[in-house]
Amino acid sequence: ARQRRRADLDAEITRLFEASGGTYGSPRVTQDLHEAGWRVSQTRLRRGWSSLACPAADGVSRAR
Repeated sequence: ARQRRRADLDAEITRLFEASGGTYGSPRVTQDLHEAGWRVSQTRLRRGWSSLACPAADGVSRAR
């Protein structure tokens, strides 16, 4: 059950990040997850962030 929830959460994180054009960081993605009914901390989100290849983990967009 835990692995399934993590997989679902990772998929939702990736979806939200890509929907933002790659500009949302972990604070904004966490907020969007809360609005969608997920109970997740920013710490949990950051923990798995690098494995998802989402570079804006600290909430700061980098110049491209």
